[in-house]
Amino acid sequence: MPVCENCQGQVLPDATFCEACGHKLGTPAAKKPEPGEAKSGSLRGELAFLSGSIDQAKVRIDQWKQKGDQSKRAAEREAEQKRVEKEEAAKQRKKRSPFRAVIQFLTGLAALAAFVYLLIKLPRNTSPTLIMQLWNSIQEEFGLDH
Repeated sequence: MPVCENCQGQVLPDATFCEACGHKLGTPAAKKPEPGEAKSGSLRGELAFLSGSIDQAKVRIDQWKQKGDQSKRAAEREAEQKRVEKEEAAKQRKKRSPFRAVIQFLTGLAALAAFVYLLIKLPRNTSPTLIMQLWNSIQEEFGLDH
């Protein structure tokens, strides 16, 4: 476990400040102030470890916030990726092969031919409603109800 340059106390591997004395790790050891040097009434001057603990806590809170932001961004990226994949899958389903397009064209042509044939064979006084019902049933039969 690493040690503080200032007080020789053990510190966590990812620590930025010593929790015992408040020294910023990785910098030269600070000169210890004489008891009379600190400003009167200054708690930070009297208790150096308190400032180090506060600074270390701030750093840890910032790290937690960053980790939370990173996980949130990762979840957003994952959701976006899933949405794009769904769109691509929908495009692939809608994409028709040339063979399928020809089959659909021929099916539509056959349905139209059947409708024209039946129109010719129907009596002249057939109601338009009956003709539309006939066309709808032909569309259903040939699978043209898009």
